[in-house]
Amino acid sequence: MALEHLPRGSCAHAGCGLPAQEMARETALCFWHDPDCDKRGANIRGELEDLARSGASLAEFQLAHADLRDINLNRRGSKKGYDLSNADLFHADLRGAHPFQADSTNASLMKAHLEDANLNHSVLRGANLLGVVFGNAKTENADWGAKIRQHNAVDAARARRDHQAELSAAAEAEEIYRNLRKQAENTGHFDIAGLFFVREMTMRRYQMRRWSLARLFSKAVDLFCCYGERPFRVVLFSVALVVGCAMSTNMR
Repeated sequence: MALEHLPRGSCAHAGCGLPAQEMARETALCFWHDPDCDKRGANIRGELEDLARSGASLAEFQLAHADLRDINLNRRGSKKGYDLSNADLFHADLRGAHPFQADSTNASLMKAHLEDANLNHSVLRGANLLGVVFGNAKTENADWGAKIRQHNAVDAARARRDHQAELSAAAEAEEIYRNLRKQAENTGHFDIAGLFFVREMTMRRYQMRRWSLARLFSKAVDLFCCYGERPFRVVLFSVALVVGCAMSTNMR
């Protein structure tokens, strides 16, 4: 958006409305939307809390490397948390933070530190979770989406038959699913851990050479027992095999 079309002094980021920085460049962005502004200051946490309580959206905020330890982003009295969608929290320090119910859809949490953070009921659909350190973070009822971002990238690469992109995305997806599985196990959510384990193994299979014995065996294990998470499939297969053999014998 060109500056001449903006109210004087407003941020060039669409829908922001916060005061823009005094910068001689084509677009003027506020402190929070400008990726070039250093967010490592000691007062960042308090200022961000005040801004959130004022009703301002935190969507697309550039918070890479920010020190947000123990920040309170719990929106009391509301069933919907603060909006952190598309925010950049790369390598942010969120230890002990409380983004309870926060909407972090498509946010970048790459290499963020979340030890002891309260992520209960938060929305993390499409978020970049590569290298996240969860520690003892609370993730009860967190919405991870049907598939993580890198899993969707794998599907897209497979659709356009881009093998190198598929391998790269599958390796990242496997790492993230492993991290999520361990987190779920540590917090006692074994049903969710089982789901993440299946996806972890699926991403590992995608990295194997096509039509190799290892990949075919992995696919067979997936079909017959879903990598051990669906043992009832083995029972069904065994019953079907016995019935099939019996019928075949009777037809002779």
